[in-house]
Amino acid sequence: MAPVNPIKICVFFILPIIFFCSRPCFADVDWTFSDTNFVNSFRNASGNYQAYDFNRFRSRVDFKNDSDSLRANAILDFTSYISRPFIKSDGYQALKDPDPDLPFNPYMAVFESDDALGRFYLYRLNAEAGLGDSHLVFGLQRIPFGVGRMWNPTDTFNPIDALSVEPQERLGVFAANYTQHLGPFSSLQLVSNLKKKGALDKYGFRYGGHHWGMDVGLSFIKNADFLMSGVEWASNLLQTGIEVRSELGFFNNDDLDKTYFSGVAGFEYAFPNNVTLLGEYLYNGLGADEDGDYDAGVFINGNWSLGRHYLGTTVSYELNPLTSLSLSSVYNILDQSFFAGPSVSYSVNDETTVGLGANVFTGGDVSEFGYYYDNLYYVKFETYF
Repeated sequence: MAPVNPIKICVFFILPIIFFCSRPCFADVDWTFSDTNFVNSFRNASGNYQAYDFNRFRSRVDFKNDSDSLRANAILDFTSYISRPFIKSDGYQALKDPDPDLPFNPYMAVFESDDALGRFYLYRLNAEAGLGDSHLVFGLQRIPFGVGRMWNPTDTFNPIDALSVEPQERLGVFAANYTQHLGPFSSLQLVSNLKKKGALDKYGFRYGGHHWGMDVGLSFIKNADFLMSGVEWASNLLQTGIEVRSELGFFNNDDLDKTYFSGVAGFEYAFPNNVTLLGEYLYNGLGADEDGDYDAGVFINGNWSLGRHYLGTTVSYELNPLTSLSLSSVYNILDQSFFAGPSVSYSVNDETTVGLGANVFTGGDVSEFGYYYDNLYYVKFETYF
């Protein structure tokens, strides 16, 4: 194992301790803990499925002062992978040596053997100051852009991966995020983040407001390689309870020497019988428009898709107060390949949930979901305390 970097020690331990001990600044301190355990499957070199265990123990602490004008939060995970066959697999290598584009590496290895890997992961560490109609958040955080639920092409900071088992778990950025409220329904957001060696990465703004009976937004993000101009809107369709939304991003990408646009249009409706239906269409301007012309080089700026046209749906059903069912699906219109992600969760008590799920991919030998992905089956156990 490589020697421990003292800068990592500062990031992982000294900074949180400073936060924890700042009682003069933060009168209210709230600690929460959770543990999430997955028993996952993976396909080995022989083509057979084997199991490995992934565990994430999360410690979160939130601070605020008496006037609620100063807040901070820190989230530190301890994650582990256990399975000798998985440790020896090719898929493990990408997990073993992640290389996030941050001023520091948020991972710090604790142990590694032929059977297991354990490490700390600094998921969030930021402070927020509010003054009247404005507030500033600085540090490791998530900056949401766009209105899409399965895809959000205008979000170049923390885009959604529609195929992820945990789409809500997204690597943050080290950024300054300033919001000025212009009125009761409008605001101007200025953002900028740093990448490796403290260099400036992206900067831009987002305006959000309520006009013509709908929520609208305009955004602009730039860095050395690309320029993105985005527009978004969301509305209750004729007061029917059907939420319709759309977002569109125009990109000038010097790195790829391409000018293109990507967009999402979708709807969501909650039926009276505890069924919620969501549907979205994705136009991916970076994707191939001919079957078999896929280029993995388009996995850039949060684009997770190889094709040009996709349909996505999510159906969720609350069977009873303790049991929930969900089915997510993505259809690649270009090559007719298909992804389905069924899951069921059961609440054992107020603090514990057990779930079963799968990611199933079907398609032809040269299709996106038939060739580039393997099926995944998992058991999930979550507890909070």
